Amino acid sequence: MGDLGEELASAYVLIACEGGAEDAIVRMLLDEGAFCFDKSRLIGVTRLRKASDIERQYLGYEYDLPVALLYVTDSLRSRFALSPLYRDTCTVYRICTRPEIEMLIIINEGRYDDFVRSRMKPSVYCKQKLGMRDVKRPEEVRRYWTAAKLRAAIAEYGRLHHFEKGELSFAQIVR
Repeated sequence: MGDLGEELASAYVLIACEGGAEDAIVRMLLDEGAFCFDKSRLIGVTRLRKASDIERQYLGYEYDLPVALLYVTDSLRSRFALSPLYRDTCTVYRICTRPEIEMLIIINEGRYDDFVRSRMKPSVYCKQKLGMRDVKRPEEVRRYWTAAKLRAAIAEYGRLHHFEKGELSFAQIVR
């Protein structure tokens, strides 16, 4: 966690989830107190995606600490930029779930080595080898996971995954 964990621990946190599966995972982890920041510092969780909407709804207030926005997306290349008015008071961290959600399932099922040998995309592996077609539907996420299994899979993913420079995932913000 290192520097990011320290930054989040001394800020108010807003989480913007791009998709329903990400939202379900975030809420499950929040309920368990699994993040590296105190839940009392949470401003909110939203599915808003446009910076202007987030600014209007959440950032137009005076906070006594810096604000950290965790933008949870499934793309390393997603664009998200705050207007100049908020760039000094709110730091944006893109938490990428590419292909983390599918990989978490593969890890949880104890099939990581088989997955690597298969050379399949994680989504294809989940469908063809595990018979799981809707792994990114929020109701499927809530049905499949317990918080303990989710935390363990995230930790293992952090150990196994080769992160690109600057890439952040749940592994860096879950304890």
